Amino acid sequence: MERTDGISRSFVSKLDYVVATHPDADHIRGLIDIVNSFTIGQFIKSGKVHTTQTYEELLSIVLAKH
Repeated sequence: MERTDGISRSFVSKLDYVVATHPDADHIRGLIDIVNSFTIGQFIKSGKVHTTQTYEELLSIVLAKH
């Protein structure tokens, strides 16, 4: 079961905003599935310093899509 199943069932194809409240890997890991699965209008990050590979991966995906 993918983390995006709940959203997919409602036939959403675009998210106007995605907000990464803080860069801890355990909180943003699921956002990787989200940004890979949907068109993202605007990605909003907290501005907090990040040190995880997971957050770097997320930012790389977001940048590649825009």
